[in-house]
Amino acid sequence: MAALSIFDKAWFRMGVAVLTGFIFLFAAFTKLGHPDAFIQALQHYPFVVRGSEAYLTYGLALIEMVVGCGLFLGPFFSFFRKVALALLMVFILSLVSTLFGQIRIECGCFGPLFSPQPELMVVQDAVLFFLLMMIGNKPVRQHPTYVQLITGLVFFAVLVGVGRVSPSLDPLFVKLRPGYEMKSLPSLDHEAGNNGKTRLVVISDRELPRQDMQTLALAFPDYEPVLVTVGDSPIQVGPEWTVIKAKPNLIPFLTRHLPTVFMVDEDKVHAVWYGKLPTYD
Repeated sequence: MAALSIFDKAWFRMGVAVLTGFIFLFAAFTKLGHPDAFIQALQHYPFVVRGSEAYLTYGLALIEMVVGCGLFLGPFFSFFRKVALALLMVFILSLVSTLFGQIRIECGCFGPLFSPQPELMVVQDAVLFFLLMMIGNKPVRQHPTYVQLITGLVFFAVLVGVGRVSPSLDPLFVKLRPGYEMKSLPSLDHEAGNNGKTRLVVISDRELPRQDMQTLALAFPDYEPVLVTVGDSPIQVGPEWTVIKAKPNLIPFLTRHLPTVFMVDEDKVHAVWYGKLPTYD
């Protein structure tokens, strides 16, 4: 009994509510900031109706945002706890179903910031489900409104500050993201305009494995492979790649992660891999 009594402690119940609410809000924020990442993940789920991926992405982000806020509100905690439990069960069942498929499916739950393995997401959601079940429906005691407001502002300021000084949160703040308009590549080449071309672009400041670059070009046969080099040292790749020199002042504006890979179609970026080459199983 003593071991179970912790679930009745006000501080523990408040901590579970804040943790779960934060995760829901963070997931909603990344879906709205990078909807393409989650849309692409949904396209691989066999039970998702084709053409509905965008509606599901924005709809789920809105629901997660409302539930995340609701878990912070004491008077409505009981209702939003039940909604959160239902969502977590849907997430767990969806992720478990992908583990038995022939194609490896990434969750996409947190956009391109990081891509946890489905097994890890199942464990996370199961732990949150267990904690919400154990703390019960009793309303969570709330601090005064001004305390919650100040806490929220401080948290937001810390998040923005970390994003500005550390590359760890670059995908949330950099300009280069799906939907970013790019009519010309960030290069010194006067013919680097896209002009509606479909291009696979790699920005790098070092020599990349030749085999990996060949595999990358073969994986996207409909895209013209272009390597944008950074720095003075020459970089050698296969003949299928067009190599051009970068404008140094534009690279930090776009992204601090190198190498970074992105795809351009109709003068718009529609996929980005920050700080890595795409991998294939």
